[in-house]
Amino acid sequence: MEAETKEVTVMYFNELESKLELYLDSLRSKNYSNETIKNYNTAITKFISYGLTEEVTVIDPDSINQIIENYQTYLIKAESYSYSTVNQYVTNLKPFFNTLGLGFKVKKVNTEVNPDIKYLTAKEIEEVLFTIDQVEQDHFKKQQYKALVRFIFYTGA
Repeated sequence: MEAETKEVTVMYFNELESKLELYLDSLRSKNYSNETIKNYNTAITKFISYGLTEEVTVIDPDSINQIIENYQTYLIKAESYSYSTVNQYVTNLKPFFNTLGLGFKVKKVNTEVNPDIKYLTAKEIEEVLFTIDQVEQDHFKKQQYKALVRFIFYTGA
């Protein structure tokens, strides 16, 4: 029995733009929504721009994981993107690269609480709500402001 040989895909970075157009056409033919196609296009175009700026010339199975990890770091540090945005961008890259035979496995970036952000404590929120009670005379507006503060606090908006 002969050993199965797996074709190794090597892609020149400057070829990705033409591959992107074919990929977007395939999404349209599958009736993906315009918003979904736009999201894929944005994520992939941004990655291509990054690669060209960083002078990445070749992308292959041996280099793709490192390139994606470097891209994640770039988005966080240079572009100041949130972890969830970075993860969404990378998620949108996966099916595109799978169609090119360049699947990758990269961990999602940390979605833990960002230590650089100072969050209000429950006590501080209670102080804000108490202040609203003291300052605002209109009962309806008072309830609106308190509901808004609670919404922001509990959802992290």
